[in-house]
Amino acid sequence: MNFPPFWARAVRNGHKVWRWSHNSLQDATRQAEDAAEKLAEHWQRFGHHETREADAYAYGTKPLREQVLNRIQDSQGHTVAVVTRNKLGCRILNTARVVFVDIDIPNPTERSHSISWIRRLFTKPKMPDAQVYEREAPWLRRVEAWTQRSPGWGWRVYRTFGGLRLLATHQVFDPEDPIIEHMFEATGADPLYRALCRRQKCFRARLTPKAYRLGLTSPRDHWPYPTIKSETRFDRWEARYKAASEKRATCQWIARFGSDVIHPEVALILAAHDEPSRATINLPLA
Repeated sequence: MNFPPFWARAVRNGHKVWRWSHNSLQDATRQAEDAAEKLAEHWQRFGHHETREADAYAYGTKPLREQVLNRIQDSQGHTVAVVTRNKLGCRILNTARVVFVDIDIPNPTERSHSISWIRRLFTKPKMPDAQVYEREAPWLRRVEAWTQRSPGWGWRVYRTFGGLRLLATHQVFDPEDPIIEHMFEATGADPLYRALCRRQKCFRARLTPKAYRLGLTSPRDHWPYPTIKSETRFDRWEARYKAASEKRATCQWIARFGSDVIHPEVALILAAHDEPSRATINLPLA
């Protein structure tokens, strides 16, 4: 997992640059100042024909600037996951070896005839409407097909606001294991999610709702907070966000595929995932 604890921003002639360090704030500051100076010189030479570095939160080659809020450790004291806060204010579970898969499902363009098949996969007493089943059915078939071709695999399947979330329960994996990319392709994992997993060397699952789905704007202030005023303003935003999140879930557990085996490390992650995401409570998704 790649979450540098030290970040610094430097500004030269309006050019803003963030840099990071695993060693110290001083090291991050030095790198930021050097990068900002080079960027300003480059801009002066080439002007608008060159791309100006943006202070953005993009899926690129840089680590994510996310504050680590909590560490989850196994019985030997090894960190197996960390909870971070992303730029949108959501809490994110990042796992070193427990596999999550994020699947975005587009809106359906035509009706299918899979409703009766898909209904048999679900055990929760209250079912969503038929259109939801139709939308999910082809993707669940892909998960089932992978499981049939890969004996021993087990999945917990969750519904999210925009698709599905998978959690592999039978085993843990190195994020760089070639089988992960094959599995991502077979199950239809979101390409941006796949790129982020490669970059961060971990798997991720959002635990709390997106603010705009709660009728809130995203936070104006982001970690590391430059001033006490900035941090206080974020704290006020977070209080409103938590209150608005009370009656929303981030995902809903809907099915299980394959093996019933639950790896001990996965058991730790299940507790850290299902409770804060309210996966087993029948609440509207956000």
